[in-house]
Amino acid sequence: MKIIFYLLLCINLFGDTLHVASAKWPPYIEKKEKQISGISVDIIKEIAKRTGDKIDIRIYPVKRLQRLLKYKKIDINFADAKEWNSKEEQKKYVFSEPYLYVNEYIYSTPNFNKVITKVSDLYGEKVGITKGYYYEILEKDFNNKKILKYEITTNKGLLKLLLRDKFSLAIFDDKLLDYLLKGKKSDMKLIQKMEVSSVALRLKILNSKKNILPRINKAIESMKKDHTIDAILAKYKTSK
Repeated sequence: MKIIFYLLLCINLFGDTLHVASAKWPPYIEKKEKQISGISVDIIKEIAKRTGDKIDIRIYPVKRLQRLLKYKKIDINFADAKEWNSKEEQKKYVFSEPYLYVNEYIYSTPNFNKVITKVSDLYGEKVGITKGYYYEILEKDFNNKKILKYEITTNKGLLKLLLRDKFSLAIFDDKLLDYLLKGKKSDMKLIQKMEVSSVALRLKILNSKKNILPRINKAIESMKKDHTIDAILAKYKTSK
């Protein structure tokens, strides 16, 4: 018992106090009545528990988040991807190993029977997306109107219009769709058609804090091996 206490004491002595933040992004990051939760929130809390670091978690609008990172008021953006940062920006940070992947697919309702396996299969179809989202493999055909793009303000609104057949197809990431469908009718099924993007979510860490990277990566690796990340993801899934 004394040995365990000593080890825990040593972990806390060598841990850092880290200011971690990201932007609201359900189901990865949510804030309701001052309570912060979500997939990525649960994961960063577990990482800190395993590394012995203390964390101060904050949620900011995207522009403010970027400004605070620029002026080094935040140590870590805990839900970022290398692909979302320019090569110049990447030089200012180190990135952890991936803790999960964001996979975006084209979905349809069951009454849409066309097979969609490649971009050209989408020609002439109406595709709904969340406003402001960018899909590299589709952008050229959106611009030349080969694929008809409908931008909807919110993810919830996009799902609502797809279910009402306002357009044939829509793009969601799979974990977001699970979250949106949670608690809805069990017969409300959507058909996954084609993957349009896949990015690895990582912790983006200031270069001045890069010494913490090895222990963070070790924590992520252990969470994968003991299925802690799988258990966290299961909390946000629909019943199947």
